[in-house]
This record gives sequence, structure tokens and C-alpha cells, in this order.
Amino acid sequence: MIRNVFTWLMGAVFVTGFVGCGGKAATGNRPATAKTTVTVTYKGQPVEGATVTLAPSDSSGKAASGRTGPDGVAKLTTFDPEDGAVPGSYKVAITKTEAGASSSASGGAPLSGDAYTQALAKAGGPKGTAPKEAKDLLPAKYKTPDGSGLTATIRAGEQNNLKFELSD
Repeated sequence: MIRNVFTWLMGAVFVTGFVGCGGKAATGNRPATAKTTVTVTYKGQPVEGATVTLAPSDSSGKAASGRTGPDGVAKLTTFDPEDGAVPGSYKVAITKTEAGASSSASGGAPLSGDAYTQALAKAGGPKGTAPKEAKDLLPAKYKTPDGSGLTATIRAGEQNNLKFELSD
């Protein structure tokens, strides 16, 4: 009898643990975010398809990122799509690479299975080989937050609109 009660009790604890681990993350423990857009231009033209990453200046912060559209504007995401960035100081990296076989034409989502094989074949790689290394389309100095020289400050309670004019 005691063994059955113990078994049921352990089963209930186990199931409760699994249920508590799934689903959407709780938002109550998250730091607040502020809506943030980033406009990227290079040689005076908007940069489409660039990945913008805000890396917190201190280790306790949260990174934010986004991808620029045709107008060169990215809406940043930290926890949920386009929720912005946590207020604070950041170092910024901006990258854009030539589309390879690992990305789809519709925005960089990874390909798998037959779609990957077909894209790899179009890229000129033999079946079973890795795709060619991606070519940088922006100056290399912007690839890392520490090397770019770009910084940003996100302010709480307001719309933050950052602008970066990249140069060679």
C-alpha cells in the first residue's frame, strides 16, 4: 500500500515537473523592453537583409537583434518578436553576407532535406559537400560588437530609433 502511494506521488511530481517546463516562458521575471528600431545605410543607401545585434556592455544585460527590410530598418527582438531591447548600454554589430545554400530567399530561414540539396546544387557545390563560405557584403570591421566602434543607449519608456551610416 505504501509502495503504491509512493509511486503515485512520484508520478505526480514527475508530471508536474514536465508541465512546468513546457510552454511559453513566464514574462514576470523578464526585464522590461523598450521598442527599438535601427536604420542601417551604407554609402548613403539603405541596407536590406543585414543582421543587427546589440550586445550588452555589461554581462548582466540581454542581447537584442533584428534583420533589416528593404528600407534598411530593423525592429529589434529580445524575448518576443519586435519587443525591442532592454534599456541600457550596448555595443553593436552589423553583418550582411551573400546568400548561400543554407538560407532561403525568403529571409534566411534554414533549409532542410531536398530543399537544401537543391539550393546546394544551384550554388555549385557537389552533393554531400558543405556550402561555400559566405561572402561579407559590408566592411569586416562591423562584424563584431567589440570591433565595430558602434554603440547605442536604449532608454526606458520611449521609442528608440537608432541610425547607423556605415562606411569603408
